[in-house]
Amino acid sequence: MPSIADNSTIQGRVIRMTILIGAVVLGQAFLYGPSLIGHKILLPLDLLARPEVYLPQTPQTRSIVPQNRMTSDLVLAIEFRRRFAASEVRAGRMPLWNPYNYCGAPFLAANNTAVFSPYTLASYLFPGPATIAWVQLLKSLVAAIGAYLFFRVAMGVSYWPAAIGGWCFTLTGFLVLWTGYPPGFVASWLPWVLLATDRAARRPGGWGGPALAIATAVTMVSGHAAQAGIVLVASGLYLLWCLFHRFGLKGAACRAAVATVSATAGGWMLGMLLSAPQNLPTIEYLQTSHRVAQRAAGLIETAAVGWQGLTQMVLPYFHGSWQGGSFYLINGNRFEGAPSAYAGLIITLLLAPLGFCNRSLRGITAFWLIIGALAACPVLGIPGVSNLFEIGPLQLLKNNRFTMLTGWAAVAMAVAGMEVLWRRQRVRRWWFCLPVIMLLVVGGWCALRALKLPEPVANELAQRIHDPAFALPYQIDDMDDIHRIQRRFMTIYAVGAALCTMTIIIWIALWRGRISGAGGLVTVAGLVAAELIWTSWGVNAQCDPALYYPRVGVMEQIARRGDGRICGMRNLPANLNMSHDLLDIRGYDGADPRRLVELLNPVRSHLVPAEPHAMLQRFTPSPEPSPILDMLNMRYQLFRRDPGVDTLIAQDDYWVVENPTAMPRVYVPRHVKGPIEARQTLALLTRPDFNPAEVVYVDRKLNTITGECVGEARIVAETPSRVTIDASMQTSGVVVLADSWDKGWRAYLDGHSVPVLRANYVLRGVEAPAGKSTIVLSYEPTSMTIGLWLMMVGLFALAAWVVVPAMIKVKAPIPG
Repeated sequence: MPSIADNSTIQGRVIRMTILIGAVVLGQAFLYGPSLIGHKILLPLDLLARPEVYLPQTPQTRSIVPQNRMTSDLVLAIEFRRRFAASEVRAGRMPLWNPYNYCGAPFLAANNTAVFSPYTLASYLFPGPATIAWVQLLKSLVAAIGAYLFFRVAMGVSYWPAAIGGWCFTLTGFLVLWTGYPPGFVASWLPWVLLATDRAARRPGGWGGPALAIATAVTMVSGHAAQAGIVLVASGLYLLWCLFHRFGLKGAACRAAVATVSATAGGWMLGMLLSAPQNLPTIEYLQTSHRVAQRAAGLIETAAVGWQGLTQMVLPYFHGSWQGGSFYLINGNRFEGAPSAYAGLIITLLLAPLGFCNRSLRGITAFWLIIGALAACPVLGIPGVSNLFEIGPLQLLKNNRFTMLTGWAAVAMAVAGMEVLWRRQRVRRWWFCLPVIMLLVVGGWCALRALKLPEPVANELAQRIHDPAFALPYQIDDMDDIHRIQRRFMTIYAVGAALCTMTIIIWIALWRGRISGAGGLVTVAGLVAAELIWTSWGVNAQCDPALYYPRVGVMEQIARRGDGRICGMRNLPANLNMSHDLLDIRGYDGADPRRLVELLNPVRSHLVPAEPHAMLQRFTPSPEPSPILDMLNMRYQLFRRDPGVDTLIAQDDYWVVENPTAMPRVYVPRHVKGPIEARQTLALLTRPDFNPAEVVYVDRKLNTITGECVGEARIVAETPSRVTIDASMQTSGVVVLADSWDKGWRAYLDGHSVPVLRANYVLRGVEAPAGKSTIVLSYEPTSMTIGLWLMMVGLFALAAWVVVPAMIKVKAPIPG
């Protein structure tokens, strides 16, 4: 029977964990309470009311002011992925293929769909949009509990510093700015991976290795492979620290060190096996990605902001934001910049430096300082150091998102500082002057800016009112808007100056020994909590459920008409077609199929600039007729202004022009030519005399087809990953389905397997004999099958790793 002492220990642990969980729930409820109780939806649905996006323009929609313009992906892409995955799983199908965008594209393989993520399980059970807020709460709990356990177990600090640190981690810049985004979900597993790495490194024969395998697997399937790579980089660097801390430089090659490396490497490798059903399809799909190819060629999607980013790491609104009532003074995406490294001014310039006063934690504090500084280099553009991130595999990662590690490192250092306060350790050091000088500089700069606003805020906004030709990407209507923005900036700078002044006062009190113990920790923790809540408030929009993709009459009419893809003409960004189950030639999944990008580039309108990271998200075709668009079954062009030509539908602020020459989605060309090399095929397709009804170019020779082909075909049944076609052929020929080709597609002609041809560079074709036949196209990627087998091997290996040592321990003779 458990002893009274054991029961007391268990009860104490339960109480401590309950306090932590309660604090996290309280903080998230304060930020997202309306969404948690269903009165709001944690999505920037107000962006749908912007001109030419989705909602018809009415006096009501024109009055809606978006709360944060930079969160558009949440409502334009991520929510549709969540809905589609949930609908497929609830229908009993694996969501492997998305037929609605890019003329069809891999879905699970896109990685950001997070089909296997533990967080997505909630959507499978409860597919409604109210789940989004509860998943955010779950993510925060996972991050906080993992961070708490790491600080307690790996760093060995007391309960309160660890608990406060775990709570603070959930409100660091990266996790707040990336709320709802796949990188944010991946970041929540960072402390768990580090904790498992620590256990595997310090006790190779314990539970650390299997735990690292599981943590690695859930990180890899949580929706962002590049961010998961950053987490694993952090795990590897932490392993090096553990080796150095445990063995030193001379003992790095000893037997125990080899066992340590073997345990952690085994955990990583086993985690890769467990996540293979996600990893292998993703690797296969990314090999066809235009975006990844551009990164490999050296494309930098987000430029460094320079030294001015340092102020944003302690005062995230120093240069403004994209939230309502403000604007951003720096070019670029704020999410991809220095604010995502934010962990709080008090944490960064008070508690983190204080961690060096603890002799036992000084080494790990120095380690986190180095990691945090290195991780900030790509954003700050530090000469020389930033180039390290352009070497080898690091080049393919979003290096400016290493800031996740900067925020984490600041919190970890702050936990060491809180331990100093809690234990009343001596804190008078000569180098206290360094953070105080930084605070004086930042506080003085804030005070000056509060009295004299920066030039764009002081004058350029007024110029926008008086000179309509002066371009600013912000909707500013009158002087009241200008004064509201100016007051917001003044408030930000005044609060920054007050925070710096308060932190300097605390430094002075620490020097004089006036702050220590529980009282000092509570005082500082209260200030930290207030600062983090203030900076997190309003970052993520919560909107009226009535704005959740209301039906649009025009798109409902198109859906009823049937066959034909759509394309928004400088409006209706890609993926919004999924709100009405319409098919689109455009798409946005973070990969961009390279062949489709190459095919559509020649017919792109030069009036709409292409986005390097998403070439087809806002693709708009040129007004000239195009056989390529006919071939892709693009039948409907959607305008939000009167196009000045005959329209098929004009209703609700939408004008629809029909393309009468669009080919059916499935058809039989008169002639077949092949095999023709890919580049030559692309050149033939872009010729003005190309006629998709007349000829199809295939990638292999077909001996059974020699003359003119006559026949017809039609789709009789369809699910996202399976298409059934009835073909009635007078001669042998090729049935072309105007959907994207992928090596995972299999074709069955009257039940017999036949090859799937790559037709016209990007489409699917199947050779059909004369007579009536049934063609079934089924998406069965080999990479997925191999991944499932590897996962089974991984599960068997994981079970063996856990069970065999336990059995050996049980069978070991009892001494004496």
